[in-house]
Amino acid sequence: MRCCPPSAGACRPSRRLHPAPLDAKRPASCSGVVRPVTVRLHTERVAGNVIAVASLAIDLRDYGVALQGVEPHASIEVIVRLVSSPDAVLAGGFTPPANGGRIS
Repeated sequence: MRCCPPSAGACRPSRRLHPAPLDAKRPASCSGVVRPVTVRLHTERVAGNVIAVASLAIDLRDYGVALQGVEPHASIEVIVRLVSSPDAVLAGGFTPPANGGRIS
């Protein structure tokens, strides 16, 4: 999956932050009904940015919502673009400050 926002124009090759999408199970509430849902998260580094895409799908009937003539399957996708620092570390660790770690 390429997480390349339209505003980025032509994308250069990306650097995936996680080798595979992460899945997290979380509760979701709708019409007073709480059920577990799986949220899928993709992250990539693209052209000096970190792009995160979170998505989930639910069946509204599981929450007691049924509207005649309305498709019961709903999906939500959230895309976030964060500006990344060239000094950022990909997988933890420490980047010393320019002043050698001295507190002034």
